[in-house]
Amino acid sequence: FQGNTHEDMRRALAQLHRQNMQSLVLDLRDDPGGLLEQAVRVADTFIPSGTIVTTSSNDPAQRDEKFARQEGTEPDYPMVVLVNGGSASASEIVAGALKNHDRALIVGQRTFGKGSVQVLYDYEDGSALKLTIAQYLTPGDVSIQGVGITPDIGIEPMTVDREDMDLAVDQQYVRESDLASHLTNANAHEQETPATVLSYYLSREAREALRQNGPDDQEENAQEQEFLLHFSRLLLVNARETGHAGRRQMLADAQPVLDRVRREQMQHVTRELGTLNVDWSEGTDQGASPVQVEVSTSNADNVATAGEPFDLRVRVTNTGTHPLFQLRAQTHSDYGLFNGRELVFGRLNPGETREWATTLGRCETENERRVCDLPRNLPDRADGIRVDFQEAHDHAPDPAEIRVQVRALPRPRFSYQLQVADNLQGNGDGRIQRGERGTVFMHLRNTGTGRTYETQANLQNMSGRGVMLHAGRFRIDDIQPGDERTVAFTFEVLPDFDRDVAKLEISIVDSDLREATTERLEIPIAPDGAAPTPRRGRVTLNDGAAIRATPGATGAQVAHVEGGAISLASEAELDGFVRVLLTEGHPGWVAASDIGSERAARQAHVVPDLTRMPPELTAETPSLVTREDHLRLRATARDETRVRDLYVYVGARKVFYESNREGANPREASLDTTVQLRPGINYIVIVARESDQSISRQAFVVRRDGPNGELLETPTHEEEWYHMGVEDE
Repeated sequence: FQGNTHEDMRRALAQLHRQNMQSLVLDLRDDPGGLLEQAVRVADTFIPSGTIVTTSSNDPAQRDEKFARQEGTEPDYPMVVLVNGGSASASEIVAGALKNHDRALIVGQRTFGKGSVQVLYDYEDGSALKLTIAQYLTPGDVSIQGVGITPDIGIEPMTVDREDMDLAVDQQYVRESDLASHLTNANAHEQETPATVLSYYLSREAREALRQNGPDDQEENAQEQEFLLHFSRLLLVNARETGHAGRRQMLADAQPVLDRVRREQMQHVTRELGTLNVDWSEGTDQGASPVQVEVSTSNADNVATAGEPFDLRVRVTNTGTHPLFQLRAQTHSDYGLFNGRELVFGRLNPGETREWATTLGRCETENERRVCDLPRNLPDRADGIRVDFQEAHDHAPDPAEIRVQVRALPRPRFSYQLQVADNLQGNGDGRIQRGERGTVFMHLRNTGTGRTYETQANLQNMSGRGVMLHAGRFRIDDIQPGDERTVAFTFEVLPDFDRDVAKLEISIVDSDLREATTERLEIPIAPDGAAPTPRRGRVTLNDGAAIRATPGATGAQVAHVEGGAISLASEAELDGFVRVLLTEGHPGWVAASDIGSERAARQAHVVPDLTRMPPELTAETPSLVTREDHLRLRATARDETRVRDLYVYVGARKVFYESNREGANPREASLDTTVQLRPGINYIVIVARESDQSISRQAFVVRRDGPNGELLETPTHEEEWYHMGVEDE
C-alpha cells in the first residue's frame, strides 16, 4: 500500500468496467501492508457508509475513526478477497472492513495479525526507538492484533507424498501471535474459525518447488494461483446466478460449489494414493472394529543422530470383524519438526495389517535424489510423540505414544589469527595508509571435535564510505578436526577516508550447524612513511624466530619458527626488519637479529600463532528426561586469555549469571546451579564469554514429564525458540 495504490486501483477498475465487469476478485495475499490512508481509501471504494478502521490507545481522547463515504462507491457486485498468512497491517484493515461490513467473501488462510500502531524516533547517535502507541480496530471494534482476519472459507493445500504426506489442514505462516512477546487485545476474536475449510490438491513436484524457491515465487505458485482463481470464479458465478452479492448470503449459497470442488480435488488425492497401494474409498459404515497399534522408529533404541535419517513407523492390525475406511494418523509433538506428520492406511479389512512410515526429518532434493534427514544443528534433545487416528466413520483407535531422543553432532571450534598486510597496492611497509589496497589474512584451525559442513568466511565493512571490499566471502566447507585453512580477504582504503581507524567485521558461519564466530577488527590508518629497501633472495631464520605483521618489536606476532632454522624468500627490509614470504603472496616481518647463517633443517616449519579462540566450554549433559520441576547444571569454561562470564538461558529467560571479573583464576570459571523447568520441553543454553564477540555455547533440550511419566504439554510461545546467548539478540 503505497502512495499511488488507490489511484492505480481506480484506473484498473475503470478499465474492467469498460469490459463489462460483473464481479471482482481482490488479491491481498502476501501483501505486508503500508500506508493507512491508502488502506482506508481502498476500503472506502467498496463500502458506502460506516466505520472502516479505528485507531485506539489507552487514552480515549486519542480515539480516531475513519468512515466510508457514499460518493464514488463501487456498485454492489459480488466480491471475493484472497488473503493468507503473509497479508498484514494495511491489507488486514481492508480485508477486515470488507468482511465486517458483509461486502466481500474472504477466502484463503488467516492473516498475520499485525494491528499495532508504531512510531519511530531517530537519535543523533544513529540509534532509533520503535514505540507501539495504539492498535487498529476493524468495524465493530474488533482487534486484529495477534489473531488476524479469519477467512470465511479456509484454503489449504494437500499433497500425496510417501515420505512426507500432507492431507490435513495446518498452519504455514509464522504470525504475530506466534511471537513470545506479541501484543494482545481483549477485543480480539481468538476463537473464530473459518465457516469451512477447502483443501486443494498440490502435486509433490509443485510443493518441492515452493519449498526450494520460497512462497513468493509467482511462477512456482502457479498451481495455487490457478486453483484460487478457478474457485473464486465459481463462487462469483454462483452469486450472480442466485442474485446475492452480500457476504453472508454468498457463503450460505456456496455449498454446492464447495461440494463440487471438494469432489474434484479428492479425486486427485484418491488417484495418487492408489499408486501407493492405498484404498481411499469412503465405504459404508459397518460399525466399529478394534485395532492393534504398534509405534516404532527406524532406530531400535528410538535414539537418532542429528543430520541422519529418522523415520516413524506405525503398524495397524484390524482385530475385529468390520472393515475400517480412510484410516489415517497424525503426530502431535511439542517439537515442530516432529509435529503434524501424517500416515495413511486407507481401508483396513478384518485381520489385515498395514504399515506406514514417515520421515521425522526434512526432505530435500540433492542431485536429483530425495534425501530426508534430521537437521544437523539439532542439540541433544528428548521429545514425546503422540499418534492420533482418524477414520471416515469415527471408528478411530485410541492414540498411541512414543518417546524419542536426538544426539547432537560434535561441534567444530575455531582457533584463528588475523594479519593485515599492504601487499597488493601500497608502499610495502606492512601498515595501511590511505589509498592502499591490502589483505586480511585469516588462518584458522578446527580445534573442536566435529567437522564443518557448509561454511563461509565473511568480511563486512563497518566503516561505511571510504572503505571498499574486494574479496569478502569465501566457502571453507568440510574442515575436519585438526585441519587448517587460510583465507585472504582483500579491501581498499580510499584516499578520501576521513577517519583514523578502519573497522571491519570478520565472521565464520556454518549454516548447517548454525555455529558462528565473529570478531571486530580495527585497522589503524598510518601516516605516509618511507618505503622499505628491496632485498631480494633468501634468508635463513633461526629456530624460534618471531614473525610479525609489521616491522618493529611491537608488531603483532603472527607466527614463529619451530624445528630448527628455516630458509624463506625475502623481499625487502625496513627499520631493522626483513619482509619474508610465508607462502606465495603472504608476507611477514622478521627481525634482522633473528636471521643467521645456520643451515636450514628439514623438519623446520613456520607455525601460525593462533591467538584468537572462544572459551572451551565443558558441560555435564544432564538427563534429558525428568519428572522433577528443576534441574542441576554444572559446567566449566577455560580460555588462554580470560573467561569474562558464564550465564544460562532456559527458553527466553536468563536464569543464571556469574561474572568472573573478580574470580581467583581469570582463565577459568565454573557454574553449579539449579534451574526451574516448565512442563514439556525446555531449551537450555549455557554460555561462556571471553568478550562480546568471543562466545561459546552448549545447548540441549530437556523434557519434563508428569509425576507418572505422562507427557506434559509445553506452554505456548516457548516451544521452538530459544535464546542463543548473545546479549544483543
